[in-house]
Amino acid sequence: MVKQSEKIKNPNKSNVLFGILSICLIVFIIAISLLIASFNKLMLEHDEKMTGELCTIMAEKINLAIESMNDTTEAVAIVLSAENFDTAEQAYDTLNFESFEYLNNDQFLSMGLLDANKKVYATEPEIREFEKWNLTEIVDMAEPVSMSVPYRSKLSGQPVITQFAKFYYGDNEQGWLYVTYKFNNLQKIANTQSVGNHIEVDLVDSKSFNVIICVSNDEKAVGSWSNAYLIKQNLDASMEENYNSWLKAMRNGVENISSANTENGIRYIQYSTKIASMPGWYLEVRVSSEALSATLGELRNLVINFIVVLLMVVLVLMFVMYKINKRENALLEEISEHDSLTGLHNRRAFELYAKERIDKGKYFVLILLDIDHFKDVNDNLGHDMGDELLEKFSSIMSNNLGKDAILFRLGGDEFVALTELNIQEEIDEKLKQSLEEIHRIKLSTGAELKRTMSFSAGASRFPFDAAELDTLLKCADRALYHVKQNGRDGYYWYEDLENK
Repeated sequence: MVKQSEKIKNPNKSNVLFGILSICLIVFIIAISLLIASFNKLMLEHDEKMTGELCTIMAEKINLAIESMNDTTEAVAIVLSAENFDTAEQAYDTLNFESFEYLNNDQFLSMGLLDANKKVYATEPEIREFEKWNLTEIVDMAEPVSMSVPYRSKLSGQPVITQFAKFYYGDNEQGWLYVTYKFNNLQKIANTQSVGNHIEVDLVDSKSFNVIICVSNDEKAVGSWSNAYLIKQNLDASMEENYNSWLKAMRNGVENISSANTENGIRYIQYSTKIASMPGWYLEVRVSSEALSATLGELRNLVINFIVVLLMVVLVLMFVMYKINKRENALLEEISEHDSLTGLHNRRAFELYAKERIDKGKYFVLILLDIDHFKDVNDNLGHDMGDELLEKFSSIMSNNLGKDAILFRLGGDEFVALTELNIQEEIDEKLKQSLEEIHRIKLSTGAELKRTMSFSAGASRFPFDAAELDTLLKCADRALYHVKQNGRDGYYWYEDLENK
């Protein structure tokens, strides 16, 4: 009977599985059909978004490059001032850009000085550049660095910018250092394989609508000047109103502007964004819709092929899914109560554990902790260093609080500890020892911390300070706030705060 029963059950299982696979196949066919239709629709909508992202990324890189130039120019001026030259001429005679490690030879074009009377100390060709472009007009704007608009230098034949920074000589007389940088690295910044030669990148002056062509499929055009009104003449007549709206938005200082135009029968998506380090100037990216659509078309085909292969893999995995289901559920339960970075229990586990102890009426101390100035570590050294600091902090606190306490990570740099110790002096000693070890934290990469690391903590007691978890947290938070208000790097008890 048992064997007969088994023979009856096995075909039933096969039928159920066959039914599931059939449903999955039908759903897959419908899904792939909808996917193709949706993908074709999204290809058009994606053009503008992709161009905008390209423009934003390039603008950010340009801003960073110019900020780096600012820092370099200011650093060279500081070094000159420190030399205490008697005259500007003496300073110029000893000026040698190879002596300054700050200068990048790939970007640097020329360097010279102006004395207190704005006499230019430079080579004859450089002085002619000054006169042609009236560069001395922006000298007084150097606070601490001023920058010219891009102009085409005869010295290089390419767009350049000139920066000025104050320096001092003689009896505290003020002069100016100037450094002229090439702008040809913009083409490297703008290079992207995804659209090949179909991308065009320009710098546009929102006042005059003069255009510097930075990237183009016509290499001879790179570095040349044009004007937006001249470009307008090549547009299809139906696009004139749209193009005028784009110009108006730029003149009104709109941060980001997107537009679509048809030029000589080809549809272009263009996106313009302000350049923060060049007031009044926009970065414009133009990409032909055909190039973007072709790229996405290839991506669509790859996605379809991938889904077909994925379906075959899924069919095989379905035989295994049931066996591993229980194990996965147990793993998910474990993950849901633990922080993946530090391995500590998370906020969910903290709330469950704390409420359980409150329901049972068991005494405990709640300690709320924040790492001081943690954001500075992330901002200055990167999130990898921030993660390493969190791990080391967790390890030190767990070891010092000992087996009588449980440490939880609430999120970010916020932690909470629950301890059964009922002697305040013992807890104080553990926190004091923890602070001393936190002060000695070193990062594995050798990255320099700008300040000694520390933490701030506030402690409250159940049930003496509060009988509910929310109130208990607020009590600890008030004590923590007291520590932060008094310089951080310490701990305080809510009980002491109430008795003040």
